[in-house]
Amino acid sequence: MCDNINIALLTKDLGKVGLHLLNNNILISHDGASEFYRFIILYQNYMTNSHDYGDGVPHSMVEMHILTLICDNPGITVGQVAESWGCTKGAASQNITKLEKKGLLVRTKLLNNAREVHIYPTEMGHKLSTSHKEYDRNVETSFSEKLLERCSIAELENFSKIMNLYSDIVEEEMREFKK
Repeated sequence: MCDNINIALLTKDLGKVGLHLLNNNILISHDGASEFYRFIILYQNYMTNSHDYGDGVPHSMVEMHILTLICDNPGITVGQVAESWGCTKGAASQNITKLEKKGLLVRTKLLNNAREVHIYPTEMGHKLSTSHKEYDRNVETSFSEKLLERCSIAELENFSKIMNLYSDIVEEEMREFKK
């Protein structure tokens, strides 16, 4: 028996699909994988690029989502922000510091435990978070309308299902890395 067998199929719906038998394990790959990574790169760039969310100051999407998390959970700690975002405490702290320097957040130490720091939004932080939520609603509506012009509801439901499953798998892998 061969260790490696490659079979390429051409289908109308999927484009070129490859079935690979590697050590008796079947692997399915197709040209869509490169499109998936293209999407990830584009979206990552979109998330890190700065936008004006209503206060005339550019902020990254990551900063705004962290601000909104804190507005929705006043008194949250850096560790809780990091856990929620799946990042290190250092990365969360860097974004929190940026928001603090912009006057959108304040850190407060507990009187009985100076090592425990809680984060609260300022009034300006609350206003910007509200503007950001409206911005997100408008963008999501626009994207949804554009997708519905090009895809059926069934296709969008399947896409959503796949993305949820993929997210679950990535979260499982991330938990394994932390062990």
